[in-house]
Amino acid sequence: MIGQLASLGLAATMVFAPVETMADTIGVTKEPIQLEVQYLLDDNRNTGVVSRENLLDTVIQLASLDNNISQSEPRQEQLEDIAQQDGLYYTYLITTDMTSADIVVTLLKALDLRVYNDTLWGVDEYYGTIAEEERAIVSAYHYGLLDNIDISNWNDQMTYSDYKVLLNNIQTSDKLNNKPDVVSKFPVAFEVDTDSIVNATYEALDTLPDEILQRFVDEGWTFTVVKSIADTINDDTKVEARGITDTVLKAILVEAEYNTVNQNTVRHEIGHYVHDNYSAGIFGFKDFLEEKEGISKVLRKYAASSKYEAFADMFAYCYEHYEDELAMSKLYKAAPNCTEFIVNNYVTPFI
Repeated sequence: MIGQLASLGLAATMVFAPVETMADTIGVTKEPIQLEVQYLLDDNRNTGVVSRENLLDTVIQLASLDNNISQSEPRQEQLEDIAQQDGLYYTYLITTDMTSADIVVTLLKALDLRVYNDTLWGVDEYYGTIAEEERAIVSAYHYGLLDNIDISNWNDQMTYSDYKVLLNNIQTSDKLNNKPDVVSKFPVAFEVDTDSIVNATYEALDTLPDEILQRFVDEGWTFTVVKSIADTINDDTKVEARGITDTVLKAILVEAEYNTVNQNTVRHEIGHYVHDNYSAGIFGFKDFLEEKEGISKVLRKYAASSKYEAFADMFAYCYEHYEDELAMSKLYKAAPNCTEFIVNNYVTPFI
């Protein structure tokens, strides 16, 4: 949806002022971490694998909850009290007999490190675990936490020798601020920033050309994922749009849906930015009128509501499907002139 929020009687500051957001691109720099390792490798069961108690102590230290621990009283009892008071077993999913993959998931959460998926990291690895753990392991490698560790089966418990290296990596890694390329280059502010929402947003952006994204940033535009667009812009009519592009405020808002973001909405709104800021502009009104029925059949009825919405939907479709000959042929058949305009001006020059 393209429009001018200012025309709704909204001051520019009203778009973002009520929204507490977290930038996922240029985040807080991770400072060196110091751990009291002597407490973390003391396993009274002498099993050779990391115990729940070891991991709990590590998490409490990383969360800076150990400041009031007394040296004159049993440490484990105090740790247990802290865990119960702060709900740490639930928050960090600490259980008995945790696997190596479980431990990586827990420590990334304790370190407040984002878990990005393998698509964003640009790798294709499989470690024999469930999807959530796969993403955590890939991210941990990129943060340098698994340097010099060779685990053959991530579903086994972690040995003390591997845990010792992991703890050292936590304290010495210079990669804790690593991010996927698209995350580093394109700032997005999140009102709600679950891993699922962040990954979905950046996956969509990663399908678009670097040149377009960089120009968006250089021209001072902002991109924000919000809980509710209607609430964010104080619109009493409760607008149902899932995305808004404001050409006056140079702002895009996209609404999160069910712990994710519709990736086509992300591409659609960037499409509005493109047709308003590139010299090629938008296809002619005559071509739109002649082809809007075909456009609506391949895409959706809303795409036929105006040539601007048609362009944005077609732009999103082309970047989702440009390597799919069958999908592209459907669009060419339904709207040959409009499709050719977008492909020739906004797809082919960038890929």
